[in-house]
Amino acid sequence: CRFHSADFRGPHDLFQIERPYPRKLIICIKVGSMSSSHNCMIVLCAGKGQRMGRNYPKMLIPVAGRPLLYWTLKNFEACSEIGSMVLAIPGEYSQIFKQKINSWNFKKVCGIVYGWKERADSTRNALQSVPKECKLVGIHDGARPFVSHAIIRQCYRAAQIKGAAIVAVP
Repeated sequence: CRFHSADFRGPHDLFQIERPYPRKLIICIKVGSMSSSHNCMIVLCAGKGQRMGRNYPKMLIPVAGRPLLYWTLKNFEACSEIGSMVLAIPGEYSQIFKQKINSWNFKKVCGIVYGWKERADSTRNALQSVPKECKLVGIHDGARPFVSHAIIRQCYRAAQIKGAAIVAVP
């Protein structure tokens, strides 16, 4: 996929999330019957990194010679439970993000949307770009790149059985 300005959408009113909520690694929501190729992961990448003392997005902070974003996408690209990914990125850095994402040639990235000030707004916006054939949607904080494939698999399976599942860190 290649991404251009026309690929970005504005916020939509699909749902509301109550606050405060715990720090979640992954949230999975059932929207149909399961096949791993029909699982989509929304990756929230719009955080500013201010608590880390940066004046640019934390997903661009270098880790082992590559931006944090690379390691998150590489991990999910290798995960057999994830069939596609939709990214919510900061609008003011969209050109940098699009350039990097395109250069890495990850095949599962199927959509990019603008993130908003609040995480709930970024999530709502990304849900609008989930592929129609998607049956389970995962929502992940992109700044946590090394979640194991076993945890991802368990979360999707629990969502398939129960309708929704959350992996959280206390």
